[in-house]
Amino acid sequence: MGRERRSPLPRHLVGLLRGGVQLEGDPAPRTVGENPGGLLVLAVSAQARVVHPSRRRELGTLPYELMAGTTAAVDFIAAIGGPEGTRRERLVRAIEAIDEHETDLREVIETGFAAFDDLTVHSRAARRSPTLFVSVAGGRDQELARFLASRDINAPASHFYAIEASRRLGLGDGGALRVGLAPYNTRDDADRLLNATADFLASRRP
Repeated sequence: MGRERRSPLPRHLVGLLRGGVQLEGDPAPRTVGENPGGLLVLAVSAQARVVHPSRRRELGTLPYELMAGTTAAVDFIAAIGGPEGTRRERLVRAIEAIDEHETDLREVIETGFAAFDDLTVHSRAARRSPTLFVSVAGGRDQELARFLASRDINAPASHFYAIEASRRLGLGDGGALRVGLAPYNTRDDADRLLNATADFLASRRP
């Protein structure tokens, strides 16, 4: 039997291909709408011929379920930006609102963690994602992660595929606690995290 030939791209990939598509006979194709998956549909003349090199690859059946899911996710985010304006305008407003919300919660947690002598917050960039990397004195990061899990708080401890950075920080291969925020998190979630952390540290004091 011959060797199995594989597609250069995974079947589950959902993305956008940007490039200079060259058309012979129709220099200005018109966008006429979108299909259910959210992809643009172009109208070109019958004489036009696509000569872009990427058209020489056949990727097989499109992942329609992933395309539909991607479109739904984008529409969900856009809805946070309100009903007015184009989808792009709503997305911009949504991203700005999400960033402000998550940053406010991150600052609440950072301020709370700063009051604990046994915690060290390693993430200090001025602008960053709403994620904190926190270590516990005595290497008790995994212990704190399990304690938080018992309170229905998901904050795992590891190096999270950044083992070299973890070692450079002096945390070894075990890493530290990662606290990540999402648009659906609330101030109550932040307070529950801080209260549970305080309970853990108090219970471990000699």
